[in-house]
Amino acid sequence: MVLKMLSRRQRDIIEMLLEAPEPVTVRRLAEKTGVSGRTIHRELSRLKRILKDSGLSLNPKAGVGITIEGREDAISTLKGQLRQTPLRGRELTPSERDFFIIQELLSSKAIHKLTFFAHKLSVTEATISNDMDRIALWFEKRGLSLVRKPGIGVYLKGSETAFRRAILDFLYENLGEDRLLTLVRSNPENITGERIDVRSEIKNRLLNFIDGDVFTKLEAAVDKTLEETGFEIVDSSYVGLMVHLALAVERLKMGEKIYFDKGILEKLKSAKEYEIAVKISDRLEEVFGISVPIHEIGYITMHLKGAKLRKGVDLDGYIMESEDLKTLKIARILVDCVEEELNLSLSKDLKLMSGLVAHLEPAITRLTMGMDIRNPVLGQLKAQYGHIFSATKRAGVRIQRLIGVPIPDSEIGFLTMHIAAAVERANTMDFKARVLIVCSSGIGSSRILAARLKKSVDNIEIVDEVSALSFEKNKTAGKDIDLVISTVPLNYEGEVVVVTPVLFPEEIEKIRSIIKNIAAGRRPAEEKRRGKFLPGLEDKLEITARIAGDIVGILKNFKVVKVSKIETPADIIKRASEKNFLPQGSDSKEVFEALTRRERLGSTLIPEVNLALLHARTDGVKQPFIGVLTLDKSVLISGDEVNRIIVLLAPKSLLPEELELISSFSASIIENREFNAIIREADENKFLEYLRNLMGGYYNEVINKGGEK
Repeated sequence: MVLKMLSRRQRDIIEMLLEAPEPVTVRRLAEKTGVSGRTIHRELSRLKRILKDSGLSLNPKAGVGITIEGREDAISTLKGQLRQTPLRGRELTPSERDFFIIQELLSSKAIHKLTFFAHKLSVTEATISNDMDRIALWFEKRGLSLVRKPGIGVYLKGSETAFRRAILDFLYENLGEDRLLTLVRSNPENITGERIDVRSEIKNRLLNFIDGDVFTKLEAAVDKTLEETGFEIVDSSYVGLMVHLALAVERLKMGEKIYFDKGILEKLKSAKEYEIAVKISDRLEEVFGISVPIHEIGYITMHLKGAKLRKGVDLDGYIMESEDLKTLKIARILVDCVEEELNLSLSKDLKLMSGLVAHLEPAITRLTMGMDIRNPVLGQLKAQYGHIFSATKRAGVRIQRLIGVPIPDSEIGFLTMHIAAAVERANTMDFKARVLIVCSSGIGSSRILAARLKKSVDNIEIVDEVSALSFEKNKTAGKDIDLVISTVPLNYEGEVVVVTPVLFPEEIEKIRSIIKNIAAGRRPAEEKRRGKFLPGLEDKLEITARIAGDIVGILKNFKVVKVSKIETPADIIKRASEKNFLPQGSDSKEVFEALTRRERLGSTLIPEVNLALLHARTDGVKQPFIGVLTLDKSVLISGDEVNRIIVLLAPKSLLPEELELISSFSASIIENREFNAIIREADENKFLEYLRNLMGGYYNEVINKGGEK
């Protein structure tokens, strides 16, 4: 086969067919390569003849897809040839063309002709024109306008702030913070390990934004200033600060200056970080021969305030500053709300409160200053800790009202990390693993290791410390041992982990993980009750049956009730607790007390639609309930007018899957634009249809996953 003559698209099609575990449809091939189905059929016709020369064939199956078939050795040979054969020409995918065009437009404000891009990317002007439709949307989301003048060309229009935000987004989207730092310090060819073909050429163009020599000098200047002032920065924020400063230097060289609100600038001048920003700017002027305007110093101050490393605040006997007290108040409100949502006690966890206070102060600065917050593990957090993320997001609505700015999902994700760690600690709080320590020789080294373990690992009880020789002779000597921690390999059938006497951080994490698993295994009954240990078909069926019952109950008991003569929030709670509003068999008094306790923690409001969410976990109801109260006149709650109240009740004892069902509805109140119109109209039939669609979708997910949500 003459692989050198294959186009990029043809190679992509062959590689997709070879790597796919099952037949691939024409539609899928078209989506992946960015062309029409008709084009794919033409390419397949050509490939059929080419593959035949290698003893392989294309096998299309109607309604199923296409596969490459032939002897295993022939397929293996083809794969090897593809790896060794360089790409031909500059034929790019649509996403690679977008990459090139966006980078070119951001690099300068000059007008670019479509013919320039067409020639550079080896496509027609019509193709480039279509590409511009997609690219215009990308820029629009970042506050920039793509101006297109027929016969003249295209260029970008917008503020310097928007330009820098777009450049930063572009860099982070394509590299991520870790690789970004590595890339600007090193030779790109050495890092990627790629031949210098068109793909690596495009990847290397990222360096057009930040000159490597500039970055090296900048890093030395900033590190020296931070060292002199003793100012510590969070690693991820350090990357953001360095990239921002590198861009600032390049943009200032081009004569581009940044501006923002004078009131904010005056406030920043009074911050202690401003002095450090001045020292950094002085060094930049000295090293690069540029003039750093006061607004740029303000932006450096803003980054420093949002990047400062806060050690965990010692909440036991520590005299806190006023800022700490304000942040502690916000942390307590957050934890109180999450506790109520998760039905779990967390407020006594000093490690959680300390971590939140340390995190929240710079986080609030970043939010109030409008700085971008990136969370590279947001997707994993939502997948692994979905119910905790949902609870934290609802609690975030209350925090949002206190700080006066929206809290994006990226920041909710960081808060979820703190909460999830506390939840896991709470789940193992009552368990101590019985540990035997084994060292190669005498007791002296084992005692050092024991001291390190006691200091670094919670939930551990050291039963004994023995030498390796003694252990081999007596094994565990009849002791009840959960885990053996040894500095040497052992012939032992039980749970054992081998560590160094130094006890490195990764070894500590491994021990913690093992202890967590041991604790989980010791509580099968509790885990089953919580829905975390459901191995059998019966359990899966029970989950789906309970969720089905919950949904039927919610739809059956749902009601929209118009009420009058409501003057205070207490009147609303009283009306929401009446028997003629609640499902049959509910305890009106118990519901009233539960709602009253929950509201003391603070009201959950969505001011845009004059809505209040009245919710509680209570044994006053036998299954989840949703109802709506519409008021004939608005009532003032926490300074906001409210005329619609959603009442959401659930029993205290729920499986996580049932809790997630309720959470999906709560989250939709905030996230679903369609909901705004429904709640304003308060039409019972439309609301019911909304609930059917939402909960039906959730039920299908559970069914498709075999009862394991």
